[in-house]
Amino acid sequence: MNEDLQLTSYDFELPEECIAQEPVRRRDQSRLMVLDDAIAPPVHTRFASILDYLRPGDLLVRNDTRVFPARLQGRKETGGRVEMLLLAYPDNDQGTGGEQWRTAQVPALLKSSKRPKKGATLHFHDDIRATVLQLREDGKVEVEFRYRLRQGECLDDLLHRCGQIPLPPYIRRPNGSTPEDARRYQTRYAKATGSVAAPTAGLHFSDDLLGAMNSLGVKTCNVTLHVGYGTFAP
Repeated sequence: MNEDLQLTSYDFELPEECIAQEPVRRRDQSRLMVLDDAIAPPVHTRFASILDYLRPGDLLVRNDTRVFPARLQGRKETGGRVEMLLLAYPDNDQGTGGEQWRTAQVPALLKSSKRPKKGATLHFHDDIRATVLQLREDGKVEVEFRYRLRQGECLDDLLHRCGQIPLPPYIRRPNGSTPEDARRYQTRYAKATGSVAAPTAGLHFSDDLLGAMNSLGVKTCNVTLHVGYGTFAP
């Protein structure tokens, strides 16, 4: 068997107009292509039709990871703009609320007109700062992520207050992300926070479809596999 594992061998032309910039109104009305050796040619239908291919007793394994608002907009000490994408959830498990600063070391990507130097402090909000600890050869950086929580607030609350859900690089809207993305770029059964990208196959399951699958007798079980930024790599 001749296995070609070179990524360049799988290049193909994909016009930008063929890439949807907004999801369909109903999750389960996205497109579905069914490939079956017993069926020729492939069947083109809607995702809700997946019920036609499931039977009582089948097991659906779901990834219950949850995307967190990992994208932060801020300023360098010089006043220039900087965008930071956290590549891991910066949780140090120190509870909620209070005035003290908490710290966590996390990998990140930085986007600015000039790459910040080692030791530079970046300001993203009154309650969020980051100090560059290491500049890596792969373009990533290690930062000391410093944050302060309001009374009764947890880290997830802070990130939702100050950050944005990161979108795939092929989503290129003139006005960027919207508050609606925080809901739509998340599966309906997301639970365990830790991903910077959604397990996209799961985005098409609506509450109605999940209910219909349960009524059909399809079983489900959850696993947690956090999705990193590498899923966007070509």
